[in-house]
Amino acid sequence: GTNSAPIFTGDAFTSVISQALTQGDKVNIKDLGVFTLSQRKGYTGFHPQTKEKIEIPATSFAHFRPSSKLKAAIR
Repeated sequence: GTNSAPIFTGDAFTSVISQALTQGDKVNIKDLGVFTLSQRKGYTGFHPQTKEKIEIPATSFAHFRPSSKLKAAIR
């Protein structure tokens, strides 16, 4: 069938997803999957050479969960 959803390529695709995630939205792409913004807590780490304690700050990162159709297609 025909698909009426707009098709984004390259930079436009990345820009739309990045903008939505920074606004706190999740991006659901039909039959592909869902992009969400996840949080990683800060923690105390160690410098591997000096063994000095260093604080690793909390960070945000994009997380992708593939749809069941995508999973089935690549099996």
